Amino acid sequence: MTSLPLLVGDMNPGANIIVTLKYYVPTNVVRFTTTTYATCSDDVGRTYWFPGPQ
Repeated sequence: MTSLPLLVGDMNPGANIIVTLKYYVPTNVVRFTTTTYATCSDDVGRTYWFPGPQ
C-alpha cells in the first residue's frame, strides 16, 4: 500500500514524473474505484490542483 500524502519532490517546468500507487483490496471486494488528485505549488506560492475543480 502507498502511504499518503505522497510527496514526489521538485519538478522542472514542462517535466513529468511517473507515480505508482499501490492499493490493498481484499479478495471479497466485488467493486473497487479510486479517484486520484495531485496538487502542486509554483515559485510564488500559488497552488494548482489536477484535475481541477469540476
